[in-house]
Amino acid sequence: LNPSMAPRARPCVLLAAAVLLAAVHSGNFLLPARWPRCSSSIPLRSRASRADEDNAQGSVWWMALNSSEALEAEDRWVELPVFPLSGAYFPFSEMELSIFEPRYRQLYNDILVSGGRRFVVVAPHPEEERVAEVGVVFYLDELTDVSEESGDEVKYICNHRIIERVRLRRILNPSAWKDASTYLRAEVEPFEDDDLLEDAKEQQEEVMALLTRLASRQEEMGGPHFESHISDYANASCAEQGGLWTLADVFAEYFEFLQSEKEQNLDIDIEQVYRKYNLEDQDDDNAGTAPFDEDVKDAPGGA
Repeated sequence: LNPSMAPRARPCVLLAAAVLLAAVHSGNFLLPARWPRCSSSIPLRSRASRADEDNAQGSVWWMALNSSEALEAEDRWVELPVFPLSGAYFPFSEMELSIFEPRYRQLYNDILVSGGRRFVVVAPHPEEERVAEVGVVFYLDELTDVSEESGDEVKYICNHRIIERVRLRRILNPSAWKDASTYLRAEVEPFEDDDLLEDAKEQQEEVMALLTRLASRQEEMGGPHFESHISDYANASCAEQGGLWTLADVFAEYFEFLQSEKEQNLDIDIEQVYRKYNLEDQDDDNAGTAPFDEDVKDAPGGA
């Protein structure tokens, strides 16, 4: 559900995938015999790049920082700062960031002075000098200078709204990636879903019905579960508030919670194993040590 993945997939496809993932974790959830049939409209350039294994990992479109592709700038392109960040960030949600690196301190100073208050967040490739081609735009709502309280370890605490998605067309200063002398800048264009005007009400209702069933089944089984009234505040529509991206955010929080819970259980298991073997080692040491006889030191020739 990363916003840089499957950028033009229809909402019912994304939600169907999300329900499938959650169903796997719930254990005994009965899947329907038929899923909504949906297709995707992919631009020609992207079809080629997705077929190229060297330029794709999963379904993320990766862009080389030093791409030599000759592109003629278009009127709707705009220049924005770029902040590569791992993780999933969803349109129309809110996000808080702590800023400490010098180059990103400069980024915030610059967007405040310019009045633009916007920058692009894209996912960095885990191994190579590439970034996701599709990212989201953060709009700075509030900035607090906490340098005195933190001993200058953290400069700013910033609150943002994520207002849209964009596609990177050209990195203007790729050398900044290595030398960290400043932040990246790129020319970007708006990136919008192309199925917003299509009537998908029936498929959206089917997805929400499946999710409601899933929530009920999870609640019966006990443990972490979606709220049974999830449809009161999120649905599978294209609405900015309470729509697809809100629902995606709910799924992300759910799986983050599951991961955190598993990590805590693993820590407990490791601690128990450590204590068990530590006690066994102590017993072995005690068994191999002769008890001290007070009479020995008083005996002739004793120490």
